[in-house]
Amino acid sequence: MPAPTGTVTFKDGAATLGTSTVANGRAVLQVSHTGVGTMLLTAAYVGDANYIGSSAAMTQTVTPLAVTTTTNDPSRRLARHAGGIAIGPSRA
Repeated sequence: MPAPTGTVTFKDGAATLGTSTVANGRAVLQVSHTGVGTMLLTAAYVGDANYIGSSAAMTQTVTPLAVTTTTNDPSRRLARHAGGIAIGPSRA
């Protein structure tokens, strides 16, 4: 039997994350999430001439990363922002 071909659509709840072409029997989609929480991820294969379509779902929980940063330099300050922590000069 030949390897599956076609596409797989990946969703987070009702929101489509993207579509990937099946290659060597696999479909891969790389995404970045900036938020934390629980996501319902679904992968839906449309099928091809040899294989019927199917889908599967899973729940993924993203938790905040605990970060500890120490600086002994009083001329530096720590600033939190959406992308993480920045270390920069202190403001007078």
